[in-house]
Amino acid sequence: MRKRTLTVAGLERFLAQEVQALEELRRRREALAAELEGLRGAISQLRGAAPKAAARAVVRRKPARRARRRRRGRALRQVVAEILQKAGKPMRAAEIAEQLPAAGYQTKSKNPKNMISVMLAQAKDFRRVRKGLYTLKTRKEAQQAK
Repeated sequence: MRKRTLTVAGLERFLAQEVQALEELRRRREALAAELEGLRGAISQLRGAAPKAAARAVVRRKPARRARRRRRGRALRQVVAEILQKAGKPMRAAEIAEQLPAAGYQTKSKNPKNMISVMLAQAKDFRRVRKGLYTLKTRKEAQQAK
């Protein structure tokens, strides 16, 4: 296989051809965009809608995703378990929420009581004693759950 070498003049010609091809593609894109806009207008007239409203209706964006914050410190489940263990009795979510700052857990939640009640109902580490009252599962209960 023969190796092909280009001179500076050859490279300049090649570059000029590429620039010319790029300009031709840009002109073609603008012509197609103008034709597309004309078709949108014709479609909107047939539908009876305003042309700008029809063009806006075509563009749909995906909803923005919320960035997840990196958790710092201990997990809520660990802190709640410590609070329940120190209390030694069943507690309500509101009572636990009051003790969170003293336990060193910081939250930006507007309603930490709801956050705790959902976590207590879903986590397998806790047992519901009565409506609204939760306690830690004993080791025996935890082993039976597995």
